[in-house]
Amino acid sequence: MKVLVDAREAVKVATGVGVFVRYLARALDRSSDERIQFEIWPAHYDEGPETPRHKPFGQRIFNLLRNLWDKQVIVPFRALVTRADSILVLDPIIPLLAPCPVDVLIHDLQSFDRSNPKQDSAWARYITLMTKLAKWRARYFFTNSDTTRADVLRVLGVAPDHAHRTYPGVKPEFHPVTDARVLDETRAMFGLNAPFILVVGTTDPKRNFPRILEAFVKLRKDPARRERLICVGPKTAFFGEVADRIQSLGLGDEVRFTGFVPSENLAALYSLASVYLYPSLFEGFGFTTLEAMACGCPVITSNCSSLPEVVGDAGVLVDPKDVDAIFAALIEVLDQPEKRRDMIARGLARAATFRWESTAERIREVLSGT
Repeated sequence: MKVLVDAREAVKVATGVGVFVRYLARALDRSSDERIQFEIWPAHYDEGPETPRHKPFGQRIFNLLRNLWDKQVIVPFRALVTRADSILVLDPIIPLLAPCPVDVLIHDLQSFDRSNPKQDSAWARYITLMTKLAKWRARYFFTNSDTTRADVLRVLGVAPDHAHRTYPGVKPEFHPVTDARVLDETRAMFGLNAPFILVVGTTDPKRNFPRILEAFVKLRKDPARRERLICVGPKTAFFGEVADRIQSLGLGDEVRFTGFVPSENLAALYSLASVYLYPSLFEGFGFTTLEAMACGCPVITSNCSSLPEVVGDAGVLVDPKDVDAIFAALIEVLDQPEKRRDMIARGLARAATFRWESTAERIREVLSGT
């Protein structure tokens, strides 16, 4: 059986979905044998961008039209030329005119949420439309969490035996960093001269920055506390609102935004952080909580969407809309060394169970009917 794998997201996106697609494509490529042969397209899928790219409006429109051309013309033509038995699409936009069965990977259904200002765009509406059409064209739906699988069953009405959860793995770069030289260089690079709470992600509304800042203000009311808040991630259109909130709360230099940080430096930041705080309002999976655990950083995250699936009993789960609960969790982890050590050990063990080889093997099982 020959499976054409559409992995174009790997060469377009530096974070999130792009990382998922790149590492899954590698695992599928390595798993090819005489029973199932995965042909990854494009061949240079492993040469993705190193940093996120800002896309002006004109570029976004061009990308949408280019996506239509690639998905509805190039991918079906490629399947014909290679005589593929099926196509595996690693993003929700499927080739409707494919000459063979199509299987699709759904990362989340957040484009269906019109209450989120980020999802009220032409691109989000395009993704929503194509995801709806996938219900009628796709054979199997793969999801990266049980939460997303439940959404696919509920929102799209897909039959349960056609939706399969396949947890992702963690990038090998994420492990506890113990090299004193690397840690010292990281401290110097980011000016880290005090204990810090780490947050990784964009400033989009779902990241819950207003409540993160309010909980941090409550923490800093104790004059004995020295913790700073270090925020890693590209600044989005919503950064201005977050910056205004920081100013109105009088936090000043106690909160620092680093911008995008490459994996090798991010692993050191996770390893140095006192705690990783991620009370997101919604995640299809929540990669950064897995990265933090893999680096030996205790995790506080939300008790909703897919995040409890990721951290299991290794982290502290809170109601992301309850500032007092977030504050109490910070005190609990920061001030109890025994609990923190236990969380680190549990997190490392938990992260080790997420392997890209397992993701690829599950997909192979479904496609081969075994």
